[in-house]
Amino acid sequence: MDNIIYPTVDLFLYDLGEGLGQPTTNITSNRRRFCQKIYPDLEKTDAKAFLDKLEEAEKSDKDFLPLGGIALASDLDGYYYPLLLRDTYALHVDFSGSKTNKEDEPQPIKNLADLKQIILSKIDPQPDAGKWRGTIGETWLIWGQLTDAQQNSKQVAEECYKQLAPKAEGIISKANQLLGGTLYEFNQHSSSQETSHILVWLFPPGEDLKLLKTKVSEVYFDFIRLFCYRNKINWAYRESRQIKEDLKDKYRLGRESIINFTKQTNSHSYSLDTLRENLTDNLDAISNYTDSLIRLNAQSVTIKVNLDNYRKRLKMLAKKDDNNLLKSLAEFRNYALEKYLSQIESDSANLTPGLTLLENLIRTIQGIIDIEQTKSDRALNYTIAIASFGLGLSGVTATIISTQLASPKDPPEKINPISQSYAFGWSIAPLAIAAIIWGVRRFLRPR
Repeated sequence: MDNIIYPTVDLFLYDLGEGLGQPTTNITSNRRRFCQKIYPDLEKTDAKAFLDKLEEAEKSDKDFLPLGGIALASDLDGYYYPLLLRDTYALHVDFSGSKTNKEDEPQPIKNLADLKQIILSKIDPQPDAGKWRGTIGETWLIWGQLTDAQQNSKQVAEECYKQLAPKAEGIISKANQLLGGTLYEFNQHSSSQETSHILVWLFPPGEDLKLLKTKVSEVYFDFIRLFCYRNKINWAYRESRQIKEDLKDKYRLGRESIINFTKQTNSHSYSLDTLRENLTDNLDAISNYTDSLIRLNAQSVTIKVNLDNYRKRLKMLAKKDDNNLLKSLAEFRNYALEKYLSQIESDSANLTPGLTLLENLIRTIQGIIDIEQTKSDRALNYTIAIASFGLGLSGVTATIISTQLASPKDPPEKINPISQSYAFGWSIAPLAIAAIIWGVRRFLRPR
């Protein structure tokens, strides 16, 4: 296996600081999780001081806020460099091995795997679980100097890549030229969290190592931002896939609700209580559907903003050297524009009609409720009116009868029983009619 001079591994890791609509408790949890990548024990003084510093930095309106370098360990040639990029926590970890190593001596490429594992052990107490890795994403950069002109740069780059991704199959790399070195990009178009974005930057032999270290350090800030935009684009696309599946499930449930409601109305097997319960359920459904649709469109906006930022940052990086050729890095923007953005916009267009579907269902249910409520109110008012009329006639009848009753002071007279019967009959007739009408309406009411 080949050797390279001063093999260095850089990790650019990105965590979500504040998500859309996240409560304060989530933001606090995000902050603490990011802090633990540097200070595992949050009860220590340094950890508490860093948390306070991070919380204070979040109040700033700056797009790019470095939080200061922190040494990995006293005997290691490396450091943490945390930053705040608006709503995103960024962590740059640089590591070149032990300080006892001679910088200009060739080292085996296989040492790169050890460098990666040491980095992971620092930021991740359980490397296999992946618990403490970037929630948005990560990019790994390997850089070093070839030992002689006979080395095949591409083969060396692939060997370096295998140290960080030993299970990788079908290795595809694309070469870029940057500051006199060849920058190979692997997993160029992968948006999967299972596949890391990895670059290998190899410089030709003979150049002064101190000068190379200066060159690389001058583009770190550009890399931090560029890779942040790239990872946020991939993250937004992954989020959109989950939201799409959620919307598809909600759309299916909406259609099932319409089918069930249609069966109920056709068979007249509903009541006002059932309708009101159905209305409540569908109001909840349309609220959830609207929220998911808003979040889907928010991912589209996120991708657009970060694509534009990616383009601008890549342009600034290219200006650092007239001989730069950053073809594969530029291709990512075109790929994301054509595949990610167009896919989300297509999904939004296809799933938006589901909102109209639920709106129409709710209007229909509300309309039937209003009609049934009106029928019920009319029937009640009609019955009350007839009953009141009957009660009125009963009162009149009582008066008529009372006038025909003999007064104690007058001589007894024969009371006309026929007139009393007529009066009583007329008094109960409206009540009887009301009872008949009520019975007929109840019999004919849909069940």
